Amino acid sequence: MERAASLAGLDALLVSAPASVRYLSGFTGSNGWLLIGGGVRLLITDARYEQQAALEAREYTTVVASGALPTALEQHLPVGVGRIGFDPASTSHAAWQKLTHESPLEWVDAEGLVTGIRSVKEAREIAAIRRALALAELVLSEVAGEIRPGMTELQVAARLEYECRTRGATAMAFDTIVAAGARGALPHARPGDTVLTNGDLLVVDFGCVVDGYCSDITRAVLVGDRLDADWLAVHAAVDEARAAAMSVIGPGVAASAVDRAARDVLARAGLAENFSHSLGHGVGIEVHEGPRLSRRSEDILAAGMVVTVEPGVYLSGRGGVRLEDMVLVTDGGGERLNRLDTAILRPGRPV
Repeated sequence: MERAASLAGLDALLVSAPASVRYLSGFTGSNGWLLIGGGVRLLITDARYEQQAALEAREYTTVVASGALPTALEQHLPVGVGRIGFDPASTSHAAWQKLTHESPLEWVDAEGLVTGIRSVKEAREIAAIRRALALAELVLSEVAGEIRPGMTELQVAARLEYECRTRGATAMAFDTIVAAGARGALPHARPGDTVLTNGDLLVVDFGCVVDGYCSDITRAVLVGDRLDADWLAVHAAVDEARAAAMSVIGPGVAASAVDRAARDVLARAGLAENFSHSLGHGVGIEVHEGPRLSRRSEDILAAGMVVTVEPGVYLSGRGGVRLEDMVLVTDGGGERLNRLDTAILRPGRPV
């Protein structure tokens, strides 16, 4: 990391985003900054985390701040540091004012420096992501077989989360989405007390955290034994869009081109206007990382990135279908990390 800061023309780098602090140091506390460069590696935190910092961030010198972190940073700046990089997206306005007020230092916008490094995963990170996805798929397969009319969305979500937690997940990757029937047209619906009825098609989108890394998967789940034939056609179009996007993934490919491949399929099916969000995103310590797969993205894929591909079709007042896989960008293209197929899930067997 020191070398990256040097190549960026910086004397030192201040890291304040919790996920990036964890990525670089191993520290998982909620209040901590890193200062890297000038011959030092400092982790600045408060007294609550003194012992935790010593255990988790062994390659860093822990500085326990008695007051605000900016004050402690100023007191421990190495001699000769003049240009410090920082990420404005993760630095509060109050902290920024304290850092820069009458400061002789030159503060340089280094947004994206650490997140760019994070976007390309090492082997150990990919292995952790595989484990998190395998757990999520196992749980989804089992819980889908238990879903019955009369249950509520909240009950389904609770079962998914309980099974993940009891089987080794340290957290859920994000708020679980379970949307039944017409509520499936809401891409980010949160589970509520809606009662499931025979013929409902559920949008189930969830993921868990294993060894610090996230998974993210979405599938369609049928409640009961009756399915409107129109939904089979919608599901087939979404699945074709997913496959088309995955087929173009590879190093050097524009993220926008991957998004376009999915939209082209849905356009031919007359469903493009019903796909209202970007195609996907990177996954790692955070469930939403770079790169972003969207029409306006300027990101270029590189080997080692792990991304989601999640096209969806949302029909207002009727429901929706979204299918999401995770893909590792390799030198030879894209490796689908999922083992669970994309068929509609139902008790006993796929549709």
